[in-house]
Amino acid sequence: MRRYVAKSDVDWYPLDDGCLLFDRASDRYFALNATAAFIWGICDGELNTDAIAALATTSFAPPGEAADVAVQVHDTIATLLQEGLLHAHDE
Repeated sequence: MRRYVAKSDVDWYPLDDGCLLFDRASDRYFALNATAAFIWGICDGELNTDAIAALATTSFAPPGEAADVAVQVHDTIATLLQEGLLHAHDE
């Protein structure tokens, strides 16, 4: 499984409902909602997608909606990778 680590040269600015990231290398800003901010914040290189989904489900999923949160986690990780805000490595 792949593990994820947040890009190190990104500045994090917390907001009431998420965060704002500034990627110094690309000179771009990214607004993340609370769930995406949580996901980006826990990507320390130790967690794989399933572990991240489990933590996000525990923190954000209303009863009966765990599958929806898991899909959102997968989509969010894909977007963060595409934007260069996460790096992936194999276990």
